[in-house]
Amino acid sequence: MAEVERTFSVNSRGVGLPDYSQSAPVGQVPVGPIYSSGDVAELAVRLGSPNSHDRRGNVIFWDSFENGFPRWRLVHLAGGTIELSTDRCRSGSTSLKMTPNDNDFVLADIFMPFPTLGLFGFETSFVWNEGIEQLAFSPSLQTGEINYKGSVSIRPSDHSIFIQGTELIDNTITLSPNNDYLFHTLKLVVNYLTGKFVRLILDSTEYDISRYDLITYASTASPQLNYVISVEVGGAVVFPLNHVEYIDDVIITQNEPPNT
Repeated sequence: MAEVERTFSVNSRGVGLPDYSQSAPVGQVPVGPIYSSGDVAELAVRLGSPNSHDRRGNVIFWDSFENGFPRWRLVHLAGGTIELSTDRCRSGSTSLKMTPNDNDFVLADIFMPFPTLGLFGFETSFVWNEGIEQLAFSPSLQTGEINYKGSVSIRPSDHSIFIQGTELIDNTITLSPNNDYLFHTLKLVVNYLTGKFVRLILDSTEYDISRYDLITYASTASPQLNYVISVEVGGAVVFPLNHVEYIDDVIITQNEPPNT
């Protein structure tokens, strides 16, 4: 005789009663076909957190630009613009729209205190636009004695990605070209205890970049963490996306695990 799936009925639930979505002895009642999750990261995503791509590390900052950009410093020269956009987004209803002028750049950056030295992650989602010459993500940390600087730059026109502007990591990137409805996600992990890069994640591809050093130099500037997103173009407008870059879901984490 075929096995029949057993189901269970609980007649009373409410505030002060056991959590029947948990298995015994918490609920004292078999769960049947109801599945529970002890993964708080999964719970957060189901409740709307943008931290859905790479969930390693502990979040210390995130911004999906739903409340504007009062935490960001914006830099753009004549002709360039940085504004909120409801045209495209990865999550929520808005993104940061960055549009440099010909042969120019725009940047947005944030400053914040850091809890402790260690392995930090910097995750950002963006649109792949081959009309952009370079899209760079540059974190730095100032301890009060030493300044650590790192950068990863994407050059869509030749499908390449660089560390520190000169170290080629990959020149065969194949992302969907000029689709401004598709947001890709990049995450850079650095180790401020060793002054080294750790790994780079671009969508489903992970690169071990632990052999590369951060730039370090003595500095007595006050302790702080800084993250810069910059967009640069070097020529005339390119159809169909011109010089527009959309940025969304910026997430900074600490306590990142080392490479395995």
